[in-house]
Amino acid sequence: MAPVITTNKLTKRFGQFIAANALTFEVGKGEIFGFLGANGAGKTTAMRMLCGLSTPSSGTATVAGFDVYTQTEKIKQNIGYMSQKFSLYDDLTVAENIRFYAGIYGMSTQAIKAKTNQLLQELQLEKEAKTLVKALPSAGNKNSPSPSPSSTTPTSSSSTNPPAESIPSPDASSGTSSTPPRTKE
Repeated sequence: MAPVITTNKLTKRFGQFIAANALTFEVGKGEIFGFLGANGAGKTTAMRMLCGLSTPSSGTATVAGFDVYTQTEKIKQNIGYMSQKFSLYDDLTVAENIRFYAGIYGMSTQAIKAKTNQLLQELQLEKEAKTLVKALPSAGNKNSPSPSPSSTTPTSSSSTNPPAESIPSPDASSGTSSTPPRTKE
């Protein structure tokens, strides 16, 4: 069986700095695969190249049969990727987030509606469809409240795109904070 990911000496440089150096590996269909390493080891850089988000400096790679240099849009259309950092919009509901990302990937209105329903059922999130993401409990926020009727926002079933006023500016979604991190004393 042909591998779904192949890399051969895949490298990414930023000036003189080598962020990912000569990565060579294969991942077969059905295999569970991940990168482990210290901060700065190149894990995120490697994933960005494989997802078609960053152009490699040298080497070769294919993902789902598509070239990381010339077929990045095909890669994005054929993979699923969830980063360690939670990347949903807090001020959109679960269903609105699904519709928003489906729209980014150019799905038709009809396909978005069908896929939203399918995902909500498969992930057993039908009851949370109208719940704001910030109201959902998460592993990273043990004190997060459980979803309740007061934390839901009604949405129109005929709408397939999140309301424009609900989509935060890039600064609001960057995950950065002007508050300095607390240090352990």
